[in-house]
Amino acid sequence: MSDKQWNIMTLVSVLYIFVGGSIIKLMYDNLNTRHFVDPILVEWGVYRLIFSLTLLSAIYFIILRTTRDTEENKRVTRKTFIKAAFATAGVFLFTLATQAIRS
Repeated sequence: MSDKQWNIMTLVSVLYIFVGGSIIKLMYDNLNTRHFVDPILVEWGVYRLIFSLTLLSAIYFIILRTTRDTEENKRVTRKTFIKAAFATAGVFLFTLATQAIRS
């Protein structure tokens, strides 16, 4: 893929994370619209699973882009995918640890 396509896909991922998260937060804080996002945030079900997987995929894609940019030829190989998977797992575990310390 060209750099322009990588830029567009990265921008879409960042917008999905920020805009999607902000909309869900605003809807949950409003008592009139809370029932729309309760299946995503409160209950374990298909909606929460889909939202969590797409959010994790967007984060993985951003980390993959960062990992790709550190490679010599800026090419995505099998090693790049593995490095990005370990980095994503590290970010996820770091977030869990900071939440555990915070509460």
